[in-house]
Amino acid sequence: MEGPAATSRCHPGDAEAAAAVARAIERWGPAPHRLLQVLRAAQEDLGWLPPAALTAAARGLGVPLAQVRGVVAFYAFLHAEPRGEYRLLFSDDVPDRMAGAGERLAWLCERLWLEPGRLSEDGLVSVDRTPGLGLCDQAPALLVNDRPVTRLTPARAEQLCELMLARTPVTAWPAGLFEVEENGGRADV
Repeated sequence: MEGPAATSRCHPGDAEAAAAVARAIERWGPAPHRLLQVLRAAQEDLGWLPPAALTAAARGLGVPLAQVRGVVAFYAFLHAEPRGEYRLLFSDDVPDRMAGAGERLAWLCERLWLEPGRLSEDGLVSVDRTPGLGLCDQAPALLVNDRPVTRLTPARAEQLCELMLARTPVTAWPAGLFEVEENGGRADV
């Protein structure tokens, strides 16, 4: 994303944040039990959930601001801080650690000049950890813009870096990067 739209996604104004929440409430309804859906929809518009969006959601749904903040803090897919154009979320469970997820994370961060849990200075990449993705049998795994990447070998990690540094849209990345094997079937079912 380039130009003025990129700037507004990084730091949306209060009016823009309130408008995104209003659209989400219009879509999902003003009921308090729709809080999660409203936050997800507003985040899709804004790229993250700035304080003005949290306040607007609390007012629009008639729930305490502390409840809204608690929901955002609980769910790893909700973000109260700006995120990069490319958002990497590494699985941090035992099988992924044993398969080298920590080493891949450290290598990627060094290659891209950033720290886990932080946004790169150019706003290109943000990297963080999550307790697990449910892909232990294909570790190490991560999500790139909410798309699973499994079996992150050093070669695949280098490929990810090259694609991100070239600012290739994730939708144009090789489909093979996002292949997930179905290993959950049972022979006796």
